[in-house]
Amino acid sequence: MTVSNRFARTPWTIIARASAGDDAVRRQALDAFARMYRPACEAFVGAWWKNAASQHRISAELADEITQGFFVEVVLGRDLLATASPEKGRLRTLLCRALENYTRDRWRRRMAREQHESQAARTNGASDQANGRGTHDAVRNFDAAWARAQLTEALARTRERCLTESQRQGWALFERLVLLPAVYGTERPEMRDAVRETGTPDAARGHVLLRETRMRVLQALEEVVSETIDHPREFAGEIAYIRKLLADGVMARG
Repeated sequence: MTVSNRFARTPWTIIARASAGDDAVRRQALDAFARMYRPACEAFVGAWWKNAASQHRISAELADEITQGFFVEVVLGRDLLATASPEKGRLRTLLCRALENYTRDRWRRRMAREQHESQAARTNGASDQANGRGTHDAVRNFDAAWARAQLTEALARTRERCLTESQRQGWALFERLVLLPAVYGTERPEMRDAVRETGTPDAARGHVLLRETRMRVLQALEEVVSETIDHPREFAGEIAYIRKLLADGVMARG
């Protein structure tokens, strides 16, 4: 299955299919939904847990366990998506609220197991005071992870299109000059070296191809965002917010 095929349906269509009567269709839709949102949910859990009790830093294994439990017990078990609709507000807001409640409950149960009853009571009170701060950071982490997922999908679509539309030189230049230095910290080559490595005629043509490829990535990002917003009127604000979250990422380093 290609990247484009994985994202051929919008999240709201996926949500509708998740409530279908056919078990196979429902399971496929839930799997697709989990792939889209799991990284963001794990980021939320990690940030909330850290703020609730910094002395109990969450491990990657526990964050994964809590996220898995959320999808099994809440998204699937309580049919969370059945309560979602564009008219009721942002899907991210619904997910964050439900995930916060689930994570808080898991945190309290874990503290109760690890401490004496009186100590657990005091810890619960401390966690309530930290909730406001912790929730803000957790939502920010959720949104940042979601923005990175959007960009990753946009990059994958751009690469696929460039390789099938005779734009291989443009993608190769973008990869060497922008993507690899930003993601893997490789040294950014000079344009004259990059054009020689990619078989581009000259530096002038290289600059044109690089600019065109950057525009293709931005257009693909707008395409991905348009498929995930709750209402068309939210598009401008959503794309601006995602670009802000990615300000220190790949596109800012080109």
